[in-house]
Amino acid sequence: MGEPSAGKPINARVLETSGSGMRLEVAMPVPCGADIVIEDQRLRIVGETMRCDPKSGGYIVAVRVSETGLRADAP
Repeated sequence: MGEPSAGKPINARVLETSGSGMRLEVAMPVPCGADIVIEDQRLRIVGETMRCDPKSGGYIVAVRVSETGLRADAP
């Protein structure tokens, strides 16, 4: 099992989104209560980890979203 990568980027797959949260699939556990930033080429989403459950070789992370916007360097 991997260790959380505090301050280091990890890859995630978005499974589900709603107006106030999202679920991600990741390879390593993320501590509950952790502040996280989710970014792609254009968007920046800030949130807090609410749950992290093991699932078939990875983890499902539930995130409460607190802020969304465009990245400062977005094209």
